[in-house]
Amino acid sequence: MKTKTTLKILLLILLLPLANFAFAQQATHPPAVEKVLKLAGNNRPELEKAISYCSKDPNALKLKAMYFLIQNMDIHQSADHYWIDKGGKKISFNELSYPNFEEASKAFEAIRIKKPGIKPKSIVRKDIENISAAFLINNLENAFKAWKTSSVKNIAFADFCEYVLPYRVSVEPLQDWRIAYKAKFDWINKDIKQKGLPQTLQLVTVDFNTWFTNTWKFGGRKEPLPRLGAMQLLQRKAGPCEDIADLQVFAMRSQGIPASLNIIPYWATSTGSHFINTVFGDDMKPIKFDIAHTTPVNGQLAREPSKVLRMTYAKQPNTLASFEVKENIPANFLRLQNYIDITPQYWATTAVKCNLFNNNQNAKVVYASVFNGLKWKPTWWGKITGNTTAFTEMCKGIVLLPQYYQNGKLTPAGYPIAVGPNTQIVLAPKKQRTALM
Repeated sequence: MKTKTTLKILLLILLLPLANFAFAQQATHPPAVEKVLKLAGNNRPELEKAISYCSKDPNALKLKAMYFLIQNMDIHQSADHYWIDKGGKKISFNELSYPNFEEASKAFEAIRIKKPGIKPKSIVRKDIENISAAFLINNLENAFKAWKTSSVKNIAFADFCEYVLPYRVSVEPLQDWRIAYKAKFDWINKDIKQKGLPQTLQLVTVDFNTWFTNTWKFGGRKEPLPRLGAMQLLQRKAGPCEDIADLQVFAMRSQGIPASLNIIPYWATSTGSHFINTVFGDDMKPIKFDIAHTTPVNGQLAREPSKVLRMTYAKQPNTLASFEVKENIPANFLRLQNYIDITPQYWATTAVKCNLFNNNQNAKVVYASVFNGLKWKPTWWGKITGNTTAFTEMCKGIVLLPQYYQNGKLTPAGYPIAVGPNTQIVLAPKKQRTALM
């Protein structure tokens, strides 16, 4: 009996270092990375393969770059679709299997004739659950090559990670794009060396307008596809301003030139929205770029925006969604965690303080809405203190309405406010009775 007990103790002593080693192996990743790896579920091995690959590279920045991608990956996804027949069976079709969009369209029409009544089915694919190690590694290697050979100089590693390295721009379907874009737009780097970045962006505008059609006047796409994938952009050669802005980011980043997608969620004095870019020069000097503008390089906005937001890959700590639950936020861009408010770079702004109606629902946040498309649309937010709030960096020249959002509905939280160049006027009704004559 004593002998068996002794053997067990010896066995535990022998196995203890192995257990500690295994634990150490699992705990080597930074906490933010480990958190995402756990969320990846069955796809965790793919992400760990990518990490393992970079850990063996003598360039220590590659591992840091891969960690950057993975620790922010859980907020990213593709909004895509596939086609089904009347019985709900998936139809095999991939437009990128054809040499051009014309051939793909003919093939799809043949399917329509053969299987009448087919329809698209929307699908959301989370990056952490679907992305492969090979995709991540190829993206990283090509991004580092582009960074090294870029005509834009003095780009810090942190800026490279945010504005060159990411494999996606928005919610487009994931497609392997870097090599094709590098080859197609290689002339951009060459022109920058000879003519400088601002002049080259003028030439980019001319080039793109010769082969890519802006379709905003013709309505949206028939299929439920909010954004075209990078290779679809080259295949279809057409899309509205959001696709054009994505295309600019893909083109610039393929050359190692930092670039961002900027969104104007709503115009504050008109209907609709807009999508533009920032391209960064030497030492990260920002250049405004709007290929649809009459003055594409450093042009001024034609009207007041509700906000101008720079989309990032990384989560940003000051977004509303970083601390508020999704159900308490209107179902629009405010639910995102990856944007930076850059409105003051495009329009004169001011803080707007306002008094609120009684807060019967004990809300903690109130929303600033602008009138767009015959509706009041929430475009910013402020924390409630007592019966007041303050909205930061709101554009001058607009009217905003404070609103509560509860149970999926927006209700007025205060009177509308006209934000002038130097004054703010509360548009409250006059309640005094007029004397009868």
